[in-house]
Amino acid sequence: MTILVGCSGWSYDDWVGKFYPLELARKRGEWFSYYAQFFKTVEINSTFYRPPGELQVQSWIRKGKDLPGFEYSVKVPQLVTHRALVEADLERAIFWAASFERTCVGPLAESSLLGAVLLQLSPYFKKEPSSIDMLKKVLDAVSHQKYNYAVEFRHNSWLDESRNELDPAALEILRDRNIARVLIDGPGIHAGKKLTADHAYVRFHGRNCDIWYKGEKEDDHR
Repeated sequence: MTILVGCSGWSYDDWVGKFYPLELARKRGEWFSYYAQFFKTVEINSTFYRPPGELQVQSWIRKGKDLPGFEYSVKVPQLVTHRALVEADLERAIFWAASFERTCVGPLAESSLLGAVLLQLSPYFKKEPSSIDMLKKVLDAVSHQKYNYAVEFRHNSWLDESRNELDPAALEILRDRNIARVLIDGPGIHAGKKLTADHAYVRFHGRNCDIWYKGEKEDDHR
């Protein structure tokens, strides 16, 4: 079993002096190679805020191609999870999910650099018969047999009565498709224990409640 540990992004100014040496403070272009000396994977969050263009994807490929065993995990754009799904626009959700696979997921996989594809659902996406049906259809529209997808549920309605585990309906959706449920740890969120796929994805959000829902800048997630 292979376990890869990494961070959500690598381009953070406040890492200088704490992780990045002070001499790299003005050399942002060298941060990734330094990061990769310690971690074999990274979660790219910028894809959530804006689907990446070809030049950006090729830049990630160039950075990682000479790093044995390195993997990028990418976050499905909010156009799918926080807009189309929340607005019950199934056609648009499928369109953007398929587009993201074609322009980002596929090229990374072809370069042997793809880890997981993270579908982080909106905290406003509640468990209802219509939302269950939409989620199934979106997941069936992507290549979950080919790529390692993982889904993070963020609304409490997706939990069971104990509030410590996902609802059986949610577990079944993922298990039937060999899609990982994201095991999460954060303010008010329990990681749970039940697995749904032959791959796993764990996210440690931290326990700082004061900044949990504060806005984040796109530049923080490159």
